[in-house]
Amino acid sequence: MKHVYDAGSVLPLRLSVLRAAVHWSPLRGSRRGPADVHTSVLLLDARGRLASDRDAVGPERAGDDTGGVRRLPKRRHREGLMDALEIRPGALPPAVRRVVLAVSADGAPFGTAGSLQLTLWDVENDLPVTARPILAEREDHTTLVCGELWRGLSGWEFRDVRRGLAGGPADLVAAHRAAPEAAGPPPLNFGP
Repeated sequence: MKHVYDAGSVLPLRLSVLRAAVHWSPLRGSRRGPADVHTSVLLLDARGRLASDRDAVGPERAGDDTGGVRRLPKRRHREGLMDALEIRPGALPPAVRRVVLAVSADGAPFGTAGSLQLTLWDVENDLPVTARPILAEREDHTTLVCGELWRGLSGWEFRDVRRGLAGGPADLVAAHRAAPEAAGPPPLNFGP
């Protein structure tokens, strides 16, 4: 069953493999959008911090060290592109309490992008679980946090999150580094 969730919605996940796919349709005409779009995942501890930079999976990394997250090849999808990752919640270390899903623009801010949508898939049953548009709140945002998996007492949940940053993926990683002397703003807090 496919649902569309509003910002702040919570969806329980009882899936062995979850695919998070961002579908992107560039704008037509004279307005210039991003040259490309990339998905990223941050594996965070209970404090909202990365244990190491290896817990950030972006365009330059095929996956994390545990096999809990892996990138899929980018491909054409209908009229646009699709960039996706697969997440195996059961393979993630117990110290990982949150999995932040983000998308970043390459070449121009999202304020000039075409349509973006996040779809979560139940890979085992080949069914969509939820779909939602991804919208930039400001024209200068080049990275958008579009969702989060949260390890609760009863299992994993997906929380619909909408947060934009003017910096790129490196700024998102810097904001979540464990070292207290690391540059960047404090970690983004989406959970209770």
